[in-house]
Amino acid sequence: MRIARAALAAFALAGFTAAQAGAPPQPAKPRAFDPEKMVCKRFVRTGSLIDGYRICKKNKEWNADVDNAREVGESIIKNQCGRDGTCGGG
Repeated sequence: MRIARAALAAFALAGFTAAQAGAPPQPAKPRAFDPEKMVCKRFVRTGSLIDGYRICKKNKEWNADVDNAREVGESIIKNQCGRDGTCGGG
């Protein structure tokens, strides 16, 4: 008798949660990119687990920093490699 009650309760609970689920949730709307929005990022100081600092910039300034770093990286590679694309001693 206990097994039957437990099984009945399990089926009832499964039906209840399925009924609550209903339609699947709608996906979140994509946010519009705002270049003037201020964004703060937290960085941890090298050699420390808890000491950190925050830098706040506008989105367009963060993007400019990423583009600048990419250009610097590409120029380093060009300076280390020959114009034909061969790098090192080979």
